[in-house]
Amino acid sequence: MDGSRHQGFHVDDGAYETFARNFDPLGDDARDAGAKHLAPNTDLAGDGFSAMGGESGFSGTYAGRMRGLRERVDRLGGSMTEMGDAARRTDGNFQGLEDDNRSILNTFGRDLA
Repeated sequence: MDGSRHQGFHVDDGAYETFARNFDPLGDDARDAGAKHLAPNTDLAGDGFSAMGGESGFSGTYAGRMRGLRERVDRLGGSMTEMGDAARRTDGNFQGLEDDNRSILNTFGRDLA
């Protein structure tokens, strides 16, 4: 305790919404990066690394790895979008609690008057 009269949890107005708004583009950026940089490498012809690449299975393994990476990057982008959505829900929940607390304090004040 720091001795101050105001203790507990405080969130600046708009903090959750600001976080979500700043975080939202990151999910899009991750998915766009997967589409731009990984997707072109997921489909290789059987001889994508010369005829030997197809015969040895190297080109298939490489393409499979790129597909896996793309899926992971897409999931990451989706998780980032969910993070922004969660911040917005938290803001709504926090505002609801604040409104409830304000109403209770107002009721106590009227009852004491």
